[in-house]
Amino acid sequence: MILDGGAVRGAFMGGVLAELHARGYKADYWDMFVGTSIGGTSATYFSAGQIEEGLRFFTEHMPKGFISKFCGIPRFDLAYLAWAYRESPDALDVQKLRKSTPVYMPIANEVTGEPDFVCVNSTPDPTWPMLQGVRVPILTHNIACIEGKQGWDGGFVCCPPVCHPKVKEATEVWYLSPVPEGGRESAFKSYFYALLLGGFDPQLWRMIARMSARSNTARDEIEKIPNLRIIRPKKPLKIGWAHQNVGEIDQVISEGRLAAHEFLYTYERRT
Repeated sequence: MILDGGAVRGAFMGGVLAELHARGYKADYWDMFVGTSIGGTSATYFSAGQIEEGLRFFTEHMPKGFISKFCGIPRFDLAYLAWAYRESPDALDVQKLRKSTPVYMPIANEVTGEPDFVCVNSTPDPTWPMLQGVRVPILTHNIACIEGKQGWDGGFVCCPPVCHPKVKEATEVWYLSPVPEGGRESAFKSYFYALLLGGFDPQLWRMIARMSARSNTARDEIEKIPNLRIIRPKKPLKIGWAHQNVGEIDQVISEGRLAAHEFLYTYERRT
């Protein structure tokens, strides 16, 4: 299963996973998960069987603790997220995760500008790639909770994460995305973010400036995969990637549940 990024918009995918689980599609139905940014986090909680805990990141932890805004500009508190993953009532159950379906997350390598895929289940600290995978230049603070080598949000270089080598070998691929059919990114948007976030780091600037082109190419490649199962919204979501209105986020989760329900109605009849 491939899961897109999208920050708070990933609530749609959270709703999809919750409905799949409710209908009996547990993590072991798939051989592996590859998820970018919040897609990787959602897949990790799904793999560990922590469905409600994963959903609460969209309705509790992201809008109320992880995300804050100053003059409309979002800031992301990585220390809060580390607490939520490791110590909160919704902390990740590492022991269950170790025994479950592998989850791979891309981390943008700050030297090469390419994605490094990390298996969350087998890392000494599974929350390490989850924190790395959502780290955004300038906007993210309190990064001391990440020890060792650091990278950037995988969404800069690998969203959706179709370039994982095992994806092309799969006989059937499921693809979850908060982006409707035909959704593509503009080059202007990438250059704007590159100017805003790239600072004086040429490698980081180039990586972010190429984000839209790489994303659009990946979406084109996904459409060509044989036996592709896609669950995505029919129209653009009404929430943004740093949204904080819990009621509207809940509505998007419900949209994800409904989309999964409609998909399974057709899928189960065919299979």
